[in-house]
Order: sequence, then structure tokens, then C-alpha cells
Amino acid sequence: MALHAHPGIVCHDELFSRDFVHGYRPKESLEPQAANGVLATQLLEERSSDPEKFLFERVFAVGPRLQVGFKVVYSDLFAGTETSQFLRSFLIESRIRVIHLRRLNMLRCFLSVERMRRLGITHSNQPGQKSCGRLHLDLRDFTRFIVSQDNNCDLVARSMNIIANPRYENLPQGYNKVLDALGVLRRPFVEHLARLSDQSLSELVEDVELFRPFDFPRLPGFAAYTD
Repeated sequence: MALHAHPGIVCHDELFSRDFVHGYRPKESLEPQAANGVLATQLLEERSSDPEKFLFERVFAVGPRLQVGFKVVYSDLFAGTETSQFLRSFLIESRIRVIHLRRLNMLRCFLSVERMRRLGITHSNQPGQKSCGRLHLDLRDFTRFIVSQDNNCDLVARSMNIIANPRYENLPQGYNKVLDALGVLRRPFVEHLARLSDQSLSELVEDVELFRPFDFPRLPGFAAYTD
């Protein structure tokens, strides 16, 4: 949302997830009917039938003076579906510019993924609106998650045209670095970030002492949480 708020950028949300299309955001002034009248089911059908046509006619067709992009998460990029295979090939072969956002606190990342899995929600589906209580986590599952994330990160870094590597823990600083890499004017970072990780670990997991050593780095500057 912070990128999409920039007047020179269109940033769609998760348009290539396995079972849904979310956050189709053409600029209203350019395409008012598409912004307000196209159903997600219609977009999903178009994407399923011809993902390349969907990419160029729906995602990128926003006007010559705008930067345009979309969000994709590791689990969808490496899902093994036809859509994910097409998208991965396109990102590698076209050398399209990639902003590689990574979260350094793998415990908070794992908690977010586990919570969404148990609630049946997504990164884009108002994750701050539901609670599943304190989670019972398996340390082996967490370790496997770290290995998987590191492998995915390495694949992206080695094969794609990375122009910026912002970090979740330092988004306000990373935001302007991304704008610089895209060649657009800097703007203040004003996105509300209180929901990102402002809960203490004791509110999120059952075995706090087992997982406390993994709860780093913290989020200085825009979210405070203490134990």
C-alpha cells in the first residue's frame, strides 16, 4: 500500500496466488471501470486461461508514465503450479526489476505464516483482524521453515534482477531506497505499521522461553513490543 500511494506507482497486491486474485489496483483516473467493476472471479478466470495475456493486458496496462508492479510471496512463486512456473520463468527471463523484501526475524515470519494457515487468511486479507490465541509451535517445524526461506531467498537472489533489498525491520529507510531504485521522487513513509509486530512473544506462543532466543531483530522506529 505504501508504494501504491505514490502518485507515480501502481502496485497491485497478490495477483498470482494459487487460488485467488487479490488487490487489483489500476489507477482510477486511468481505468475507473476496471478499478471498481472487475470481479476477482473474472480476473482469476482470465489469469487461469492465459497468464501471459493477463499479465500484459491487466497488470501492466496502466499508462506509460507510471511504474507498475505486483506482490508475490515465496509460497506462491515456488508452488509448483502452472501459474507459478510461468511467473518464475517470466521474472527470470524478462529481467524485470525485482524488489526483494525479506524479514530478518524468522520467528515473527513463521508466526505470521502459521497464524494465517490456521485461520485460513492471507497476507492481503486483513491479517490484523483475527486472533487464534497463543500458538503451540514445534521447534523442528520452525527449523525447516528457516531452511526453506533461506533456500527460496537464495534462488531469487541468484536468478532474478534484484534492484533493492529492503528489510521488514527497517521499512521506513528501505522505502526511500526502493523509490531511488525505481527512479521516482522520494516521499515520506506514512504507512500505519502498528499491526506488524507490536505484540510481545508471550502473547503469541505457549513455550515462550524456548523461542525467545530467536526473537530478533526487533523493530526499532515503528513498532515497540516488550516481554
